[in-house]
Amino acid sequence: MPPEVSARLRRLKPMREPPGRVRYVRSDEEKILATLSGWLRAIVDAARCSGMRLGEITSMRWRQVDRARLSIGLARTKNGRRRVVPITPALASVLDGLPAATPEGYVFPIPLPEVRANAKRTEDVRRVRRVR
Repeated sequence: MPPEVSARLRRLKPMREPPGRVRYVRSDEEKILATLSGWLRAIVDAARCSGMRLGEITSMRWRQVDRARLSIGLARTKNGRRRVVPITPALASVLDGLPAATPEGYVFPIPLPEVRANAKRTEDVRRVRRVR
């Protein structure tokens, strides 16, 4: 390679990868997910449609959902930055199947009799996952 070409290549900056990662559901995981029902199924479907984390889903309130702009505004994310999640048609169908409001305003109700009043909602969902 001519020296002038290699000098130009050394000055090039590599392209930045977009944040996030892509993960596909394996067939054995798909079978397990197919057995879920009710409120737990709604949480899993929302995660699959949106890429949101469990903590973002369980803490989401209806006031964050903007149906007019087809977006969900997340103020508290893992990295501390605000982000907006688009509402896809698949996510809209999940949201349409949920009760309009809970007393606390959460989008995803977690109706567990053993839920402690001061527990984090994410911990409650993880506990159900271990029990079942």
